[in-house]
Amino acid sequence: MNNKLYKLMNWPEIEEIIYSDGDNPHRILGAHKVGNSLLIQTFQPDAKNVTVVTEENGKKYEMELADEAGFYAALVPVKEGTRYHYEITNERGENTDLYDPYFFEPLLDREDCIKFNSGIHYHIDSRLGAHPMKRDGIRGVNFAVWAPEASRVSVIGNFNNWDGRIHQMRRLELTGIFEIFIPEVNIGDEYQFEIRIKSGQVYRRPDPYMLRCKDISGEISIVSEIGTISWEDDDWITARKKYNKQESPLSICEMALDRIAEECALAGESTNYRNLAQYVRKHVKACGFNALELLPVMEHTEQHRYDVTGYFALKSAYGTAQDFMAFVNEMHKDGMRVILDFPVTFFQKTETGLACYDGSCLYEYTDPAKAMQPGTDRLIFDYGRKQVTNYLLSCA
Repeated sequence: MNNKLYKLMNWPEIEEIIYSDGDNPHRILGAHKVGNSLLIQTFQPDAKNVTVVTEENGKKYEMELADEAGFYAALVPVKEGTRYHYEITNERGENTDLYDPYFFEPLLDREDCIKFNSGIHYHIDSRLGAHPMKRDGIRGVNFAVWAPEASRVSVIGNFNNWDGRIHQMRRLELTGIFEIFIPEVNIGDEYQFEIRIKSGQVYRRPDPYMLRCKDISGEISIVSEIGTISWEDDDWITARKKYNKQESPLSICEMALDRIAEECALAGESTNYRNLAQYVRKHVKACGFNALELLPVMEHTEQHRYDVTGYFALKSAYGTAQDFMAFVNEMHKDGMRVILDFPVTFFQKTETGLACYDGSCLYEYTDPAKAMQPGTDRLIFDYGRKQVTNYLLSCA
């Protein structure tokens, strides 16, 4: 390493990155102005060679290995804000082009943080969780999670070999929210949050705001989008505005889609939400009902429909969010209201869910006498914590 570059190295901060023991990796990783040049640093533990390529002119600058663990650095004579990417060659001789996650500033602003801490950010799910998007012309996913007592949080997934050293997140001041934008992560990719607590223990947690999970356990989250459909329920929406609560009868049929899906499966029929809609609409309307109340359609365990494992995730065994929209659309076209059960009185006490999420009682009460639901091993949401009620309100 040349002498000028060596003198610019902040070795304590480099060790913090190497040992994944900090909450502000953006402070050192990425590009930082030094005089008339940029000091670009990256941690690539599986790389043999790393080269910086500037987008403006395609010039290449080979990075020097500052630490054998995989910490690379280069002093590049380009202006601040210049977009660049890395050309990486691994030990097997495979080449990969990667954009730098530490090039991007956080999306959550001061107003988001104030509203969330005050419990009035009713669409906080549009900020927290995993959101596919394009930033500065680069496609990727913005990840954010609330974990105030964590000493370090990373995004791990099938896109980084589940290695918590690769995509360490930045803590946003005063909120306990960690955030990072990771280029070239795609819809359908699997991920978790790796959380290191102050004692040094490391946990792997699902995303509380995930829209889809790999299976009913809810342990592994999947990058997803809600999307939309072409709605055909204008007549029903118009009629609803004129509904008279005192004079119009309301007859509700409570139903578990799981039971209907079982019947369809036994009959050799599809269990997709769209096919379930055709079965349900005929049955419910023939019995004289004008409203349908569905037991939880959120992802839940097989043992108990109210043991939800993904509060923002529809039960994926029956299709996508768009498929469920189509289900509701069919009900509305038949003049049928759809009511969804929303179980937010308790959640499971498991090692891979919301319990002790960041090493502390985050979503549950800290007082054991209040935290446990009597006679069960379930935990009760801490309704006195504004961020928790904000979580539930945004879910509703």
